[in-house]
Amino acid sequence: MGFELSLRSTKEFAEDGLLEEVKEIVTLALAVDKKISGLFSDSFTRFSSWKRLVGMARVVVVAAHEFLRRIGRSPSSQEEPVEIAKRLLVTEAQASCFPEVLRTLSQGGSLPGSHRLVDLAPILDAHGVLRVGGRLKNADMPSDCRHPILLPSDHPIADLVLHHIHALGWHQGRHITHGLLREHGFHIDKGRRMVRDLLRSCVICRR
Repeated sequence: MGFELSLRSTKEFAEDGLLEEVKEIVTLALAVDKKISGLFSDSFTRFSSWKRLVGMARVVVVAAHEFLRRIGRSPSSQEEPVEIAKRLLVTEAQASCFPEVLRTLSQGGSLPGSHRLVDLAPILDAHGVLRVGGRLKNADMPSDCRHPILLPSDHPIADLVLHHIHALGWHQGRHITHGLLREHGFHIDKGRRMVRDLLRSCVICRR
């Protein structure tokens, strides 16, 4: 049984020369209703923006759900496809860069005191997403701000998200960029260095 892409999505991906790649990924995704390890591994470097990457992942989720409905099954999650797409991308990046952290926490263990993430007191949420723990757990703010998603600085996802947030903030300085990252529910490991490097290299900010 095949799948269908919307006319708009087909045109956009065709213009970028990525339509065949998206079709291959959708074909894989239709086989299961769960995350496939490495499903998006090549896509992180093929897409130049977080928005377009999430859009591609959303196409995968929508197609997979449509396939399940055609064979009489209900999707395992009733969340909006875009939220599922973001989570799939994040969990894949985390699994690639933080495998030992995920394994330790999923088994109920604690990170050794010498681990570089120990000061962030990382926790796993109900979906297995690695988040920052720490002192803000009782703060009067949205959960995503109290426990932002932990992104690995050595993975392309961090660069995509940071550029996206920086543009949303109209290319403001490091303090506002850091604040917007947290406001949107993200914390980048070694993020201060990444923000500094971004501001130095951003063509708009250097004008």
